[in-house]
Amino acid sequence: MSKKDTFYKKWHEFWFDWHQVKAYYYGSKRHERAMNKHLNYIEAKEKFEADEAVQLTKNETDQEKVEVIEKIEDVEVKELKVEEEEKQETNMLPVNLEAER
Repeated sequence: MSKKDTFYKKWHEFWFDWHQVKAYYYGSKRHERAMNKHLNYIEAKEKFEADEAVQLTKNETDQEKVEVIEKIEDVEVKELKVEEEEKQETNMLPVNLEAER
């Protein structure tokens, strides 16, 4: 959260409290509307921050999954190379034995 966001959040919290006191003490509808306006901003900001946190967490887990898949693919490629080398060695063995005879 940036300094600007923090400032505006505190600004709205202060004015929410101010209008809440006026609305409840004087029974003013105007202050109730103003209070609701600031409350809506605060709730929207909190929801946005929560959604952003969820998205960051999701991106991190997606990145971890991609890394695991890449590691598995690397291991599979290495295993295939080893199998091919072993196959080539076994294929060459009978040829060498026949040549010696």
